[in-house]
Amino acid sequence: MKEKLGVRIKWLGCACFEMDFGGFTVVNDPWITDNEGTSLTYENVENCDVITLTHAHFDHITDIPALLKKFSSKLLTGQLTALPMLKYTDMCPMHLYPMNPGLELDYDAVKIKALFGRHTVLGSTWDEVKEKLNKREIVRSSPVMQELAMIGSIEYINFLFTMPNGTKVLIWGNELTPDQCNILREIKPDIAILQMTRNTPEKTADICIEMGSKVVITNHIDFPRDYMPLAIGLKEEMAKRAPEVNCIIPEYGTWVEL
Repeated sequence: MKEKLGVRIKWLGCACFEMDFGGFTVVNDPWITDNEGTSLTYENVENCDVITLTHAHFDHITDIPALLKKFSSKLLTGQLTALPMLKYTDMCPMHLYPMNPGLELDYDAVKIKALFGRHTVLGSTWDEVKEKLNKREIVRSSPVMQELAMIGSIEYINFLFTMPNGTKVLIWGNELTPDQCNILREIKPDIAILQMTRNTPEKTADICIEMGSKVVITNHIDFPRDYMPLAIGLKEEMAKRAPEVNCIIPEYGTWVEL
């Protein structure tokens, strides 16, 4: 019988996960309603005590205003991102928590710790990055969206969730550069929710095995759609090299009991 880790996790598309830590619920990077890969909307979020935001690109933020209004959630995000997010959401400032790497907040049901991250490469110069971001109409639509898009390329916060029973859940979304790998090796999460973009199945399997995770869940696999084969490749790689690890390719709107 597999060890019960005490958390439920539901994928809502892209990098959005609803995580239930024994009745206390965290939603990460809510971009659901505008995601063409799924018919789900923000209404499929069942509860939301806290929103964690890794970075401020459009495919991570657009359902934040609706969730704040519906649930009066707290929003945890990077310090550079905090002020433009306040303007974007018009939220109560007392519900906004600017996070710097290393800061950990204890909500009794779960501790939430910010970890340093870096966005994947979007261009070799600042002008190239801006050009790529501005191809999206939603980014061009307002000055605050343009500001958020550019800050999202600079500031990235990964999150580590630790439950009172010791279960550690990591949500992470960067390239496997040496600086990021060395952070991951120290964490040793029980559950690792890992972005597959730009990371080969072989290299991702390497770090999963080094971390000693019991469960690996693939992240950001439907946008763009050509990332799904990487997730399938990771599942196959883990089955060969570490069959004891439960490697999950999540399904839209389906709770996984762990």
